[in-house]
Amino acid sequence: MSFTYIRLHSGKRFDFINPLQSQIDIKDIAYSLSRKGRFNDHTNEFYSVAQHCCHCSDNVEGEDNRLDALMHDASEAYIQDLPSPLKTLLPQYKVLESRVEKAIAKKFNLTLPHPVEVKNIDMVMLVTEMRDFMKGNDRKRLTSKPLTEKLYSWSQEEAHREFMFRYDKLKKNNRSYIRPPV
Repeated sequence: MSFTYIRLHSGKRFDFINPLQSQIDIKDIAYSLSRKGRFNDHTNEFYSVAQHCCHCSDNVEGEDNRLDALMHDASEAYIQDLPSPLKTLLPQYKVLESRVEKAIAKKFNLTLPHPVEVKNIDMVMLVTEMRDFMKGNDRKRLTSKPLTEKLYSWSQEEAHREFMFRYDKLKKNNRSYIRPPV
């Protein structure tokens, strides 16, 4: 027997063929993204997708884009991200990924396709993260300039807490949240 669903941290089921808004939960997203490593886990130290999303939200142009930036990789909580070169070899993956992204966008009232400002900060973060967490120097082939400040790795717990903090503030329409000192 073949199943088309997975069981989530919350205990809910998530069906890849028919993803429903009722199956999507911000707590599952934050939990999962805080435990998933960027760059297919090939960083010098652990660096989570949740931390990446927080940095995107903090640095995106336009306060109205902060929630979209925070949630731009939320589908990775349900459908494992693949390195871009591998994605191009698996066209059916893109179909499933698109289905999941649409369900998440509908649930959280996000913009699809992602706003250009979100795509831009995602590229800035890519170059910054490559500089701070990767060996080698592939970033020369990218045109975006990195952030000036160096990034430091957060623990899974910190990434989860920071992701939820931003989400809670943004959902309350406090677009210009200021994070208190830790």
